[in-house]
Amino acid sequence: MAAKIGRLPSTPSKLNQYLKKPGKHEDGGGLRLVVDKNGNARWVMRVSILGARREFGLGAYPHQRTLAQARQRADAIRRAAAAGRDLVAEERQQEAEEAAAAIQAENGPVTFQKAFEEFWLDKAPTLRNDKHRNNWRYSIEHHCRAICDRPVAEITGTEVHAVLKPLWQAKPQAAEDVLQRMRATFESAIFHSHRTAACPCTGIERILGSKPRNVRRHPALPYADVPRFLKQLYGLNRAGSGTKLALYFLILTAMRSEAVRQARWPEIDQETAIWTVPAEHMKGRGTQRSEHRVPLCGEALGVLKKARQELQHNDGLIFPSKLGRTLSDNTLSKVIRSDMGLQGGASPHGFRSTFKDWCAEVAKVPDEVSEAALGHKDQNRVRAAYLRTDFLDQRRSLMDAWGQHCRLEP
Repeated sequence: MAAKIGRLPSTPSKLNQYLKKPGKHEDGGGLRLVVDKNGNARWVMRVSILGARREFGLGAYPHQRTLAQARQRADAIRRAAAAGRDLVAEERQQEAEEAAAAIQAENGPVTFQKAFEEFWLDKAPTLRNDKHRNNWRYSIEHHCRAICDRPVAEITGTEVHAVLKPLWQAKPQAAEDVLQRMRATFESAIFHSHRTAACPCTGIERILGSKPRNVRRHPALPYADVPRFLKQLYGLNRAGSGTKLALYFLILTAMRSEAVRQARWPEIDQETAIWTVPAEHMKGRGTQRSEHRVPLCGEALGVLKKARQELQHNDGLIFPSKLGRTLSDNTLSKVIRSDMGLQGGASPHGFRSTFKDWCAEVAKVPDEVSEAALGHKDQNRVRAAYLRTDFLDQRRSLMDAWGQHCRLEP
């Protein structure tokens, strides 16, 4: 049986009496007048579309819609719902299409490249360094060049497939990066009304199939060879002092290259022999990153003493380049690869693996202690939530033993 319509009085003076009564006042057929405690009233329409309950705001009473206008609007929504249609969604879609058409008529078609540039204004400041920013641009301008000049509103899933297909099996990590960045660009274009169709990346992984999961392993020096390596590095004349000392410090602390290259003197507490690495120099994103305390062994403190005596510390950098700037990761790699002749046999990041192997096979410390020394987060979220210690005392003894193993002469 259809709901009775017309419960509210049609006379404005009588209807206005309801403004003194906070609550929901039914007019029937899903239309109601909702009055708040301040006497502000608005129309709400509730209707079922293909079995799903929906609620639409129809505007304020009486400034936006009178009772007669609200009933007329509710009736249109009701009749569309009876036919299985969402009238409000259809109207919003039409408005978006008209807005996109107006923008296109005024400025010409927005290409995929233009859509990326618009998205990039918001995205670029959130990336940590120039390397990540360059990687983003390379993904778009190199891998996506086939669609860069295409109107972003017209690009199809078939074109996305053509971009990703050559990479999907051959370069799975590159394919994953390109897909992520394409999807972000399309979503931005949709947000800015440059595209009204759904994102053409939707479901593309299912079409392309699973990718091989190749874990990239950084070449690492056996821990037994570290003392000889450091002795050779100490006698090397071709590398600058800042580069050599940074590499010493990286090995002795088992920290990532970025943290060492960006290290500044205020981060060092000489009294407690603690290096506090800021959160922004740790791996991770947003709230996943947190500052990390590194206990410094005597050998590492010796490197710092030498750095303070020999280097010009522009901008507070502990290990500046010859020009007083932050060292690049390639500079450290070049010392290992070219100056010391270890082609493919070691890398700056690989010394973390060297340290991890030594912890397991020689120091025989619990895994959670060596993981804490490396600044790794516990991947078990439940365990991480309860584990509040960073094992500082145990790590201090561990790093002292590692320094003795390395036998670095001051």
